Amino acid sequence: MSVQQNPNGHLVNGRCLLIPGAQKAGTTAVFSLLSQHPEVATPRQKEPQLLSLREPLDVDAIQWYADVLCASPDKLTIDASTSYLASPLAARRIESLIEDPRIVIMIRDPARRAFSAYMELWKRGTDLERRSFATILDGLERAGGTDIRDSEMRLLQESDANGSVRLAYTATGYHQRELAAPEFAAEFELPEWPFAYFSGSIYSAAVQRFERLFPGAVKIVIFEEFVRDPQSIVNEILSFVGLDEFNAAPAQVARYRTVAPKGRLGKAMQHSTVMQALQRVRVLGPALSRVVQRFFYAQPKLSPADYNRARSLLHAEYEFWYERLPATRSMWV
Repeated sequence: MSVQQNPNGHLVNGRCLLIPGAQKAGTTAVFSLLSQHPEVATPRQKEPQLLSLREPLDVDAIQWYADVLCASPDKLTIDASTSYLASPLAARRIESLIEDPRIVIMIRDPARRAFSAYMELWKRGTDLERRSFATILDGLERAGGTDIRDSEMRLLQESDANGSVRLAYTATGYHQRELAAPEFAAEFELPEWPFAYFSGSIYSAAVQRFERLFPGAVKIVIFEEFVRDPQSIVNEILSFVGLDEFNAAPAQVARYRTVAPKGRLGKAMQHSTVMQALQRVRVLGPALSRVVQRFFYAQPKLSPADYNRARSLLHAEYEFWYERLPATRSMWV
């Protein structure tokens, strides 16, 4: 194993890039493009998520994380776990376990990110998220107050109790089910993080926490700028981590857009084994899968009315970024 704790207590020695989110803000596309670089050690899991688990970390869990990272003293290691952004525990663990971390945080129009995160769970199956986006907005607006996280958590607990959501999705066992990890005790510090659509769009507090812990080692990337010119953004990130520029394959970015089934047939396909079976067919499988997606899937649309309602709930976040990064004023509309 090439990853081990050194005498200073670091688990990962050498350069390491962490992309702690935000979820649904281009982290997977950036990870994919960076992984093409010859000086990047591509991990076995894009999102091991381990540093956001509850204390204490199981010894077997740490061993699994070390194996997954595929670290090399001569290459850049990447961990692109989107659960890290909201987790103070993850930030402190990065500080103590990673010898030379660089942090890239992707941010996106907060209201659109909230909707995209909602669609990510909705499309996975009706047993995870049964509420409409408008219903969630209704609940948050009724709650009132200024602390949207508290309101969202209360609404989530109520929805879990009445069966509208299934928070147990990220309870103990998530790593075995989703990441094919070996048996070890694993529970997220914030188990509800995939359902925190609105508080997950409040990047400002997390960004400032990372900047306090890692002064000069945090880079903010605006998702909309990345979509507009992925090659330039990838080269900026490579310069930030000390690697030479190279020509990535930015056409792959379109592969990672959020799509959801449309119509009854599309929903039936979503819950069948057809898509999984197509992926296993060599040569033609991926092409056939794309054909199916073209006809039965579509990029979900956020209505102007719901967008404006979501913006109102996240007003303070917009104002923070408008002042810090004025370019967002013209992009987040």
